[in-house]
Amino acid sequence: MTHRAASAVAGLLLLLLPAMPALAQDSAADKKTNREALDQLRPSGPITVKADRAEWVQNNTMKYAGNVSMDSSTLTVRGDSMDVKQAADGQFEAWIHGAPARLDHAADPKADGPAAQAVHAEAREIHYDSRTGTVDMSGGAHLKRGDDEVTGETIGYVVPERRIRAASGGNGQVTITFQPPPPKSEKPADGTNPAPRP
Repeated sequence: MTHRAASAVAGLLLLLLPAMPALAQDSAADKKTNREALDQLRPSGPITVKADRAEWVQNNTMKYAGNVSMDSSTLTVRGDSMDVKQAADGQFEAWIHGAPARLDHAADPKADGPAAQAVHAEAREIHYDSRTGTVDMSGGAHLKRGDDEVTGETIGYVVPERRIRAASGGNGQVTITFQPPPPKSEKPADGTNPAPRP
């Protein structure tokens, strides 16, 4: 490296060094902003549970059976039975069983693209953790978002991010079917409709 090149590199490093602590601070601020954004997207408001029968057992666990439903502002889960374990801070985990158990997540009118669409999913067991906003579905899991579909032995769904993960569980493969966008209509530059193709 020539003396001139070494001087240029040293000068560049001196310019960047004062900015590095600011970059680290921005990264921490970005993480906090992302966390706050995810908290805002998490289903909010009261959680309503309905069932034919309910029993409160030890360790803050509730057992529900018969036509079970759990509804929040944007998320609904239904099944034949459900166990809910609530923590001291009010957060909870729920295990919903059914033939199949079903989950519906409302569309997000503020989002764009496929992530904005409503989600419907089914599996033999659905596990929802309110602390992380994650759903784990197992046993013949199937998820549909708009016209796109995912099938696998297990499917994970991150509710705040509307992110989907799937695995075969050793039984075959994951199947993902998605619809391409419709073809754009071809219009001549003059704006008239094209003649139909034979």
